Amino acid sequence: MLAIDAGNSNITAARLADGAIAARQTIRREEIAARSLAMALDALGPASGAILCSVVPGLTSLLVEAVAVTTGALPHCLTHTSPHGLRFAVPEPDTAGVDRIAAACGALGHAAPPLIVVDCGTATTLTLIDRDTDGAPSYRGGAIAPGGGSALAALHERAAHLPEPALPPLPTVGDTSATAIAIGALAGHAAMIDGLIDRLASPLALRDASNAPNGVPIFITGGWAPHCLPHLRHPYTHDPDLLLHGLAAIATRI
Repeated sequence: MLAIDAGNSNITAARLADGAIAARQTIRREEIAARSLAMALDALGPASGAILCSVVPGLTSLLVEAVAVTTGALPHCLTHTSPHGLRFAVPEPDTAGVDRIAAACGALGHAAPPLIVVDCGTATTLTLIDRDTDGAPSYRGGAIAPGGGSALAALHERAAHLPEPALPPLPTVGDTSATAIAIGALAGHAAMIDGLIDRLASPLALRDASNAPNGVPIFITGGWAPHCLPHLRHPYTHDPDLLLHGLAAIATRI
């Protein structure tokens, strides 16, 4: 079985064996063509099927074609109606990001709800998975903000005279424009994440705060995550493959 995560910047594909990642390939968006996709999938080894999580509608048909060429079968395209085991406590479940659904399922492989998933990519998303009255995981929504890299790119587009950010280690106070930008981009983004975690893990947000007597577990993933981790105040579990692990869990139910 192949698990494919088509994000806004990269496509990551993995071959699953007994629910674990046996091989993987990452393709940048600018390198994508139908032939290169099929070749990359074929290089992972033989597979009889695939599960696809795509947040890029323009790429989905290309990926479906590549999977069909490689495996001889159409992939299961993840939606809110897939057998992921989540309930939705939101008014428009069909608008829930499939990447957030998959990452939530990956986190549920590590801990029972309530929990929070942070995905630091082109956008930074926080997703609260609460516990329903019967213990079932409940998708409650969360927050979406510009990703750290996206915010930096927008800053330089609107203020081209600013320098590139300095590289860590950074001082506590930015004493140059370069260090000030780096602190704002890294520590500032982490502070935003911490603040949103406080909001989502508060008794006002949780269905029953007594379900989290030791605090709400935080799971963080995404390409920008390593930049934020040193600056986060909350304890967390970092899993770069959280979304793929979620797809692997869902694949067992298809």
